[in-house]
Amino acid sequence: MSSKARRLDESAIQPFDWADDSAPRPRPKAVSSPKASASASEPLDVGAHAAHLAALERDAFSKGYAQGERAGAEAAGKRGEVMLRRLTDTINELTTLREQMIHHTERQMV
Repeated sequence: MSSKARRLDESAIQPFDWADDSAPRPRPKAVSSPKASASASEPLDVGAHAAHLAALERDAFSKGYAQGERAGAEAAGKRGEVMLRRLTDTINELTTLREQMIHHTERQMV
């Protein structure tokens, strides 16, 4: 198949009459579902269907939001623990350094 456009011979094109109802048309296949077959005689309530879809969307949004909050809280907790551990190590290192400096200064003074 070529990606280039080609000019068609206009004599080969025949107009199509859209108003001609005598031509057979393919009928769309009906999708059968338990809900559709049980209420085939009842008209579809578009408002109720839209409300149901809106409720499903709200539920999915709230579940996704809650899941995102939990994941964010867990990630923040892990980062907080790492930072706290580093801060504790730094304070311990400063305490040890202070003691070494005092000991070294005492020797120099004596």
